[in-house]
Amino acid sequence: MASQAQDLSHGETRSPPRSGRARGKREAIIAAAKQVFFQEGYAGAAMDRITAEAGVSKATVYNHFRSKEELLLAVVDDVIVPFHAEYRAVLDHDAPFVEWLTDLAVTVARKATMPETIALTRLLMAESLRFPKFGQTFQEALIDRTLELYRPKFEQAIAAGILRPGNVYHIMERFVESCAHRPQRALLYADPDPMTPEQVDEHARETVQFFLHGYAAS
Repeated sequence: MASQAQDLSHGETRSPPRSGRARGKREAIIAAAKQVFFQEGYAGAAMDRITAEAGVSKATVYNHFRSKEELLLAVVDDVIVPFHAEYRAVLDHDAPFVEWLTDLAVTVARKATMPETIALTRLLMAESLRFPKFGQTFQEALIDRTLELYRPKFEQAIAAGILRPGNVYHIMERFVESCAHRPQRALLYADPDPMTPEQVDEHARETVQFFLHGYAAS
């Protein structure tokens, strides 16, 4: 987690202290910041409230994070890093490509509709214009790095004649967007009747079929 946090902020985030007590305080600060940022937005989030929610002193907060911006980057990191472990688990499935792609589609759709994903996406949509680094971090950490995890499988499918040749990044990007956008959109815009978990999974499976019709080799 420490190396990930440092990487996400291009070397700006401090490495967490090594003692268990210090790590516990750092985790409490991030959890409190996550709650406050998601409720109030970045501009409206007061460091005094984050400090109070975390149950630590302001000096302790600034001992771990040099700025409010750095703390937000740590929150982004905290939400995103666990996703990569689950995506890697899907990649480890030794299954035929279509079966693997279906597992991936369901995973992507489920992750896109998690409450923390929705809250983080709303926050970054609201703040990225004023703070471009937040949007860049989200794009690089979640989108670009995740697509790089998929790339070998898609390249193998093209080489095997399962998918037609094309720009692999664009193919993967369209696939992920197709899996995630529709179920996520309802939650982002507070639709009173969003998809149920079962409908999210069904949407993901249907997306695989539409995708294969568009990209399957003739």
